[in-house]
Amino acid sequence: GRLLFDTQRPEGPPLRHFGEALARQLVGNPLLGSVFAEALAAIETESLADLLERRHATDLARDLRPLLEPLLAPQRAQIETALGRWCARPVEVMRRGRLGRDDLLGQVGLETASALRRALVDAVADDQLADYLPTLVITSENRDTWRAWHRCWAARLTAWVTHQLEGEVPRSTLADWIAPRLDRLVFDPEGEAAEWVRRLGLTLAEPLEVTLSVFAPDFVRVASPPASHAALGWSAAPGSLGSATGGPAGVVTPESLAEEQAARAAWGDAAEAALLAWVVEMTTPLLDLPGARDLLLSAFPPSSHTRALVAKALDEGEPHEALHIAKLWSGAGYDLLGLEVDGGEPVLTRYECKGLPREAARIRIHLSRRELAVAREVQQTGRGRWRLVGVETTGRSVDLTPLVADLLTADPAPLQPLSALGFEPDGLRLVVTRPVAPGSARSDAGQLVAGGAV
Repeated sequence: GRLLFDTQRPEGPPLRHFGEALARQLVGNPLLGSVFAEALAAIETESLADLLERRHATDLARDLRPLLEPLLAPQRAQIETALGRWCARPVEVMRRGRLGRDDLLGQVGLETASALRRALVDAVADDQLADYLPTLVITSENRDTWRAWHRCWAARLTAWVTHQLEGEVPRSTLADWIAPRLDRLVFDPEGEAAEWVRRLGLTLAEPLEVTLSVFAPDFVRVASPPASHAALGWSAAPGSLGSATGGPAGVVTPESLAEEQAARAAWGDAAEAALLAWVVEMTTPLLDLPGARDLLLSAFPPSSHTRALVAKALDEGEPHEALHIAKLWSGAGYDLLGLEVDGGEPVLTRYECKGLPREAARIRIHLSRRELAVAREVQQTGRGRWRLVGVETTGRSVDLTPLVADLLTADPAPLQPLSALGFEPDGLRLVVTRPVAPGSARSDAGQLVAGGAV
């Protein structure tokens, strides 16, 4: 529609005088009159483009233009003809106002969405009509596709790369590799991740997803108590103090660290969920015993928020929520809480859970300073148990607590001398070896760091 400004004087006042009336008419708010007055003055002096640029509203004006100034039929046909060179359904694309990957012809002769946008502008051959071109959403579609793939495979990919590089920092981050490739018209998340792996100097004998599935399949729920490490032939192995040799390791950024930590957290969460199934099955019947509920809650200070959350979950019949402490309190120093039976009596038990891969005969298990402190306190005070449990993807769990028993009872604590010198170690790594079954796919070469690397 059009607005007509009528006045009693033939020459009329400046348009800016109508600012308040226009604001009241269009948006019902006369307080915005000064804004409309500025816009009217810019129109009258033919400086509207300068005003939009000063107000950083040029893009907004361009987006609104198709609504305020609809195309004529010949202009729409001109744009649809240009779209038809690369799109299978140009009329539908114009109606939607969006152009995605599925709208493209099989062979477009271009590699990126940016190149396609430039080609469309050139094909329309009219700068004014270019504002009416549909919005390209290919990059955002690729980003969604990547995020979905990354959520599924990031934890296993990080674990596998760490295993292959033996703890070294990758020369480039996956995020940096993917970012410029999201603009591609043909985007394969697995293929892009595989190419990044190859650029790290690693070899893939099979497709990446197959390799990751063999190395670290999804965790099967634990259905039986943790097996004795000695009975399975597991043992501690000599550790390493590192080396001064090595090649360039690239730059570690906050973004790359956050991505790695998120992947490790996802891997740990999966292992915790697998072990939680057994802890809940074992603990739930014991909660009916006299004093068992109070025993479980004694793990927390009486007025703590975590105690209240655990009590609430127990009252609501949600043992999975109550016993998964890592989800309620990230600084607890253990992951799961449960009850075990010893001499016919329930015993409060804290579980530190570490996810293990199906492959790798030599494994490094990281224990943080907080985890070690909690383990020592429980061990020395006798208020319950602390258990270090490794969880394999097959659903088997292994009790590794005896391998750190001397560490928990030593006096002074092994890290105490370092503290006296002014050092605060982040934690320690336990190196464990497990036997390789005949025909197993496990490799003796390389190690996997479970629970995060120091």
